[in-house]
Amino acid sequence: MLAFAKKRGIIPEAVVMDAWYSSLDNLKSIRSHGWVWITTLRKNRIVNHIARRLNFDYKVCYELYN
Repeated sequence: MLAFAKKRGIIPEAVVMDAWYSSLDNLKSIRSHGWVWITTLRKNRIVNHIARRLNFDYKVCYELYN
């Protein structure tokens, strides 16, 4: 579906999805199109946020969604 959307010229600001779709393969596929993604993650997910040095306040995000 992502490749079809790109082929049709759709350029999203972000791909928003439920945690059910947040597998590493899906996230890498979105990134390969040059898009960013927004999703919730299960508690057991390991996230490497250091490598990208994101300007992101995890505490605020956690408080908003929990």
